[in-house]
Amino acid sequence: MTRIPRLLQLFGTAFACVCVATSARAQIRQIPMLDSIKFVERSQNTYIHVYLKDDLKMRSRESDQELLVNPDFVGTPEEHYDVFYSNADGTVNEDGNYITVECTFAPVGGGLNIDEVHLVFTDLTEQCACAVASAAYFGSSAILGSADNAADCTAGTWSTMGNTTGSERLRITLSFDCGPMVGFCFPNANGVRACPCGNPSVPDDGTRGCNNYGPNPAGGTGGAILAATGSAIASPATTLVFHVTEMQTPCSLVLLFRGTSTLNGGVISGGGVRCVSGLQIPRMYKTVTTFNAGSVDFPSPDAFPIIDPWTRSNSPAAGTTQYFYAAYRNGQLGNHPPCTPATAFNLTNAGAVVWHH
Repeated sequence: MTRIPRLLQLFGTAFACVCVATSARAQIRQIPMLDSIKFVERSQNTYIHVYLKDDLKMRSRESDQELLVNPDFVGTPEEHYDVFYSNADGTVNEDGNYITVECTFAPVGGGLNIDEVHLVFTDLTEQCACAVASAAYFGSSAILGSADNAADCTAGTWSTMGNTTGSERLRITLSFDCGPMVGFCFPNANGVRACPCGNPSVPDDGTRGCNNYGPNPAGGTGGAILAATGSAIASPATTLVFHVTEMQTPCSLVLLFRGTSTLNGGVISGGGVRCVSGLQIPRMYKTVTTFNAGSVDFPSPDAFPIIDPWTRSNSPAAGTTQYFYAAYRNGQLGNHPPCTPATAFNLTNAGAVVWHH
């Protein structure tokens, strides 16, 4: 997931933060087979609000007075929401490439609580927002960085953007163009537990798995990374390729796993953190016996079976979300308690893949 810079300007005991990143995609309303937009909001309970793609609410931004008396939807009675197509900076644009969620919330306690936003297609498949293009936090109850929770494709995590005291609006602007895989489970970031064996990621910035201690390079690589390229087409024609990089060498064994669900916060697994559960059979890929390198692609001649990832994933239907991570041998971890020689393996971050037509 693309993370936005976390910029903070202090105003006494409160703060305001407007954060911006860039991305590009086709106009959302022109995406083939798009039917509607679904917003999942959390105010004590979970509430779902759905608008057809051409609904006037999605194509316009309400004035301050309109938002006060006729919001698109409410969370708590004091929490008034406005949703619309926009540019990356949140400027309304009915032909925009992004979706913006704005909110006014006067009480202290933390408003604009968005769990997920989905594009819903005519075949009933869905695609979650996967990156934050920009965001605006205000007030002392804001949790900086929580906008990422609205774009992590994980139910049960949500944004807390703060509270408003005047004409300002809390805001998240979301992108749906993030490549075939949305990364998550970065130790010590966004509520994920820390690395277990005194081996925090280097840098410890939510971009990789736990450090691996080497021996080559000395001190370790900082942590291994799972990424993906190509297109996650739900057929043998898929061009999806997983890339595992930044492992220490020698590294003689790497396994790619997939699962059906996530573990909030993660659990200890060897010298790493695992956030994927419901592990499925057959296991995705395993490196060949002659493998001894710091990076590997799945599928590739360095791994077996040599078969496309969709078929190997038990041919899931379009719209299915699966979760992936890699585990690799990491002998040096056995010398760093509480890790032992029996738990001398490590993990990459994880990634969510939504298969599509």
